[in-house]
Amino acid sequence: MAIAITCIWSCVLIAWGWSERGLAAFPLLGIQVFLPGFPGAFQIWQGIGLVALWGASTGVLLFGLRKVIPSLAKIPRLGYFLMFWLPGAGFWLSVYRLLFADPEVDLIACWEPFLVAAGTVLLPAATGALAARIPALWKRNPLVQPSSFCEALLAFTLLGVVVLAFALEMLALGGLWIPRVLWFFSIALMVIGLPWLIHGLGKPVAEREPSESWSKQKHLLLGAILLVVQAAFLLACLPPDDSDELRYHLTIPKRYLEHQGWCSIEGQTFSFFPLGAEMLFSLPLSLDWLRPEGARMGLAGGGKIVHLWFFVLILMLLSEWSRQRLHFDLTGRDVQRDDSHSLWGAWLYGTIPFSAVLGSWAFVDHAVSFGWLSSGYFLWLYMMQGSSNHLYLASIALGWSLMVKYTSLAWSALFFLAAFPLLTVSRRSKPKAVPGLILIPLLCASPWLVHNWHQSGNPFFPLLPDLFGSGFTPVQKAFYSWHAGMKGGLNQFDSLSIPGKILDLLTLPVRVVFHPEQFEQNPLGGMLLLLLPLGLLGGVRSLKTPSRGIGLIVFMAMSIFLLWALTYRDPRFALPLWGILSMGIGLGLEKEILGFSALSPRAKKAASTAISVILILWGFGQCQELFSRTVQFADGYLLTKPADAYLSRPDRHPIHPTIREAEALRKKEHPVRPLLLLGQEQAYYFDSPVTGHDYFDGPELAELARTTSSLEEMSMHLQDQGIAWIWINRGTLEGNLFNLFRGVLFASDTPFALEWIDRMKKSPIALEALPWKGFYETSPAFRRMQAWLILHPGYEEVPLHTVALEERPICPFYRDWLSWPELQGTPVTSLPRHKVTLLRAKPNPAGNDVFQD
Repeated sequence: MAIAITCIWSCVLIAWGWSERGLAAFPLLGIQVFLPGFPGAFQIWQGIGLVALWGASTGVLLFGLRKVIPSLAKIPRLGYFLMFWLPGAGFWLSVYRLLFADPEVDLIACWEPFLVAAGTVLLPAATGALAARIPALWKRNPLVQPSSFCEALLAFTLLGVVVLAFALEMLALGGLWIPRVLWFFSIALMVIGLPWLIHGLGKPVAEREPSESWSKQKHLLLGAILLVVQAAFLLACLPPDDSDELRYHLTIPKRYLEHQGWCSIEGQTFSFFPLGAEMLFSLPLSLDWLRPEGARMGLAGGGKIVHLWFFVLILMLLSEWSRQRLHFDLTGRDVQRDDSHSLWGAWLYGTIPFSAVLGSWAFVDHAVSFGWLSSGYFLWLYMMQGSSNHLYLASIALGWSLMVKYTSLAWSALFFLAAFPLLTVSRRSKPKAVPGLILIPLLCASPWLVHNWHQSGNPFFPLLPDLFGSGFTPVQKAFYSWHAGMKGGLNQFDSLSIPGKILDLLTLPVRVVFHPEQFEQNPLGGMLLLLLPLGLLGGVRSLKTPSRGIGLIVFMAMSIFLLWALTYRDPRFALPLWGILSMGIGLGLEKEILGFSALSPRAKKAASTAISVILILWGFGQCQELFSRTVQFADGYLLTKPADAYLSRPDRHPIHPTIREAEALRKKEHPVRPLLLLGQEQAYYFDSPVTGHDYFDGPELAELARTTSSLEEMSMHLQDQGIAWIWINRGTLEGNLFNLFRGVLFASDTPFALEWIDRMKKSPIALEALPWKGFYETSPAFRRMQAWLILHPGYEEVPLHTVALEERPICPFYRDWLSWPELQGTPVTSLPRHKVTLLRAKPNPAGNDVFQD
C-alpha cells in the first residue's frame, strides 16, 4: 500500500518539477541516471569507476586484515568497515603519493592522509574510552555500557571529542599550543586510552551472537555507502580551498598555532564563536610545523578529514538508531527480519547531493549535526531503557553541540522542552537529574563563554548585544538578518498573511528541491521528498500502533524544521532534520519489504532486490557533483602535480601564486610587518601578523572613513596602527555591486543604513537600479573610503607579476566617481585595473616610518 501511495506521490511531484523547470528537473531529482544519454550521466559513471578502483583496494586491505586477525572478524561488518575505512583509504593514498607524487611533494604531504585519518578515528575514541572510566573511581559501573559495537564507538567518540576540544582550548589559553606539546599530549592520550578502547569495544562484540545475518541486498547497500565515503575522502585530501574554511574554520586554529596559544584576532567577530571543532582541526594543521619555517605553505588539509569523520559517524548513528527502532517495533511480531543494521537511512543521508561534498570540507555542519542527533538518540534510549548513563550521554552530546555552534543555543532550549516533562512527570521521571542535564552542557561550553565574557563582557558575543551591551552593532545585526533572509524568500515571509505563511512552510521542501539557487546552491535531491510517504510508515509498528518514542522523534523533526525555516534557510543548517527524515524513510522501506507477506519467498526476494537496485542507482544520480569532482580534481588529491596547480584554477580568485608572491615580498623585511586585508575575508593562506574584517563586520575602511575627514588622515591612522602592507581585492570590493552597496550601508549613518536594509528586505530593488548618485551625496564617508582605495596617499603600489591587467577600470561607476571632489583631477588612465593590489607604506620623512623598529 505504502509503495503504491509513494509512486502516485512521486508522479505528482515529478510533474510539478517538469512544469517549473522542464528537463532541468531530472538532475535536480537525481533521476537523470535512469535516462541514457542525459547530460551528466556519463560523468557519474566515470567518477564511480574511478572511485570504485580506490574502494576496491581499500576493501581488499580491510577484508585481508579481517581474515588475518581473528578478533577483527568478530566486529559487526558495518561498524568494522565504517570505523576503519578512512584509515584504510588513507593508507593507499599515502602509498600512491609516495610512488607517483610530483617531486616537489615532501614526505609529510605523502603520509598526511594516513596519519590524519588514523589519528582522527583512534584519538577521540581512545580519549573517550579513558574518560568513560572516570566514574568508576567512585561508582562500580563506567559511563558507557553499550549494547552494540556501534553504540560503544559512538559514545566513546562523543566523549573523546568533548574532552579533546576542552583540553585543547585550555592549552591555548595557557599559551601551550606548541606543536611538540600538542603531539605529546595527543600520543599520550592515545597510548593510555587504547587498551580501554579495545576493552570497551570488545565487550559488546564478545556478548553478541556469533553469526551475523546479512542478505545480498545489505552487502550491496553497504558497498554503495562505502563508495560514497571513499569519494568524499579523496576530495577531503585536497588542499584547503573552500569559502568558510579559509575564512575562519582553519584560519583561527592556524593563528593560534602561529602565536603558540590563544591570540586576539582583530576584526574577526567569528573568533568569538564556539570553536570546539576548530580545536580538533588544529592537530592535523600542526603537521605543517614539522616543515622548516620557510617551507610552510598552509597546505595541510587534515581538518577536512576530521569533518568527514563526523559525516561517517552520522551514517553509523542513523544505522544504529534504525536497528534499535526496528528491534523495539518488531518485537513480538511474527516476521522474519534481517538482524543486521538497517542501512537505508544512512544511504539516504549520505546521498543528499551536498552532504558528502560538505563532509569533504573543513566546515562544522556535520559536527554540530552529530551533536544534535546524538543528544536525541541517547535521550530516546533513556526513554526505552531508563538508564541514567544514556541521560548523561545526551547532555554531553548537547554540550558538544554548544561547543561547536551558537545555533545550538536554540536546540538546547528545544531539547530541554522535550526532556523536562520526561524527567519530571513521566514513568521514567528523575527530577534529581535535571540540574546535571543543565550543568553538563554549560561546563562543556564554559571555556568559550568565560573567555567571551572576560574579553567583551558578553558570554555570547556577538549575540544578545542589547542584553550585555556589546556585540553586533545595529547595522551589523540588521545586515546579517537581511543576508540570512535572502535564502528561500525568508525576507518576504513576515509580510505574508497567516494562510500565506502556512502555504510557504508547506511548499518549502519542494522549493528547496526544484530551486536550489534560492537556497545557497545546496541541492537537497529528490529522494527525501519523493519517498516521504514511506517516512510515515517508519513511525508506526502497524497501521494503528505508533512506534515507541515516536513522539520525541517527531518533536525533534518539527522543531528543527521550524528553526530552520524561520531563521536561515540554507539546507546545510537543517542536516539533523534530513537525518531524522532519512531514518524514517529507511525504516518505512524496511517495514514495507518485510511486509511482503502475500508474496512467495522468491518473489519477495526479487522485489526487495529490485527496490534496492533502483534506490542505489537513484542515490548515485544524486551524487553527480561528488563523483564528477573526483575525476575533475584527481591531480589535486593524488598530488601528481604541485598543490599550487590545483589552487591556481581559473575559477579561483585570487589565485594561490598571487598570495605566495605577496607573502614573499612581505617576508623580505625583518621582522615581518602587519598586513591589512581589504575585500579579502579568506585569510587562511596569509601569515601573521595580518588583520582584516569579516564579511558581516563590514568593510575595514568604513569605520575609519566615518571618523576621519580626509584621505591623508585615514592613511596616518593606518600607519599609526603599524599597517605596513595592504592587500586590496578589488574584484570583490569594488567590482561587485552588492559589496559596493554593503560599503554604502556601513559607511553611512545608522538610521540611513537601517532604513535601506529594511526597504531591501520588504521590496528588493535590483542593484543596478539603486540610486547610486544619491548615495554618493548622502554619504561622504563612502566617497572617502572609495577614493582612498584609488589614491591611497602614504602607500605605494607594489607590482604583482601574477595579476593580469584588465581592459577597463575595476569599478563599474568610475565615470561618476571622477566627478567627486575627492577625485578631482584624477585621470581615467590612473584608475586601478588590477583585481588585486598590494600596497606598501611609503617612507615617512617625519621619522615614524612603520618599517623602523
